[in-house]
Amino acid sequence: MDHRESINTASNLAMCLAAAGAYDEARKIDEDALARRRRTLGEEHPDTIQSVNNLGDRFSSLGDHVAAIALHRQALEIRSRNLGEYHPDTLRTKSSLARDLANLGRQDEALTLATAAHNNLERTLGSDHRATMAAAEVLGHALRASGYFEKAVAVDEVNLFRRQSLLGEDHLETVNSISLLAEDLRQLGRFDEAEQLERTGRFRPE
Repeated sequence: MDHRESINTASNLAMCLAAAGAYDEARKIDEDALARRRRTLGEEHPDTIQSVNNLGDRFSSLGDHVAAIALHRQALEIRSRNLGEYHPDTLRTKSSLARDLANLGRQDEALTLATAAHNNLERTLGSDHRATMAAAEVLGHALRASGYFEKAVAVDEVNLFRRQSLLGEDHLETVNSISLLAEDLRQLGRFDEAEQLERTGRFRPE
């Protein structure tokens, strides 16, 4: 059935599967949800574009960055046109595209998009919004991939502090921030600080 609520349920199931690491199973459900939304709602309906974006996320998680880039570019183009360049959904998609580009080695474009997405989300939603923190993580990734390890440390340190303060020490996103900051430190040869960070969850810069 192509009832809207049934498609929404399927899409939510895909998100839960992806969160549990079942990316390929989530991809199959998202592909079906996208086809059904295109058929019933049209190419540019917000729900359809959300499915396009979701499917891009699944391909990114599976390591197919070329497919992810194509989908995120499509979602970004339509969201920019229909919602505006500075709408939070547009900016989140821009951040996702930046992550894909960085993973594919296209660092200059990735860093430009990641910086714009983060700065504008910070301006529109505030520094402590989870979407802004997610975009900061992507910015740190783009900086690290470009070899700007000191700048990555600065971004990832602030993001870790915010996540610890707002989400708690044991939240998955906080734990991920610890891992990313430790990687930055190792890239700079600061192995003792990285070890201390991973052991205690605290970073005391030199």
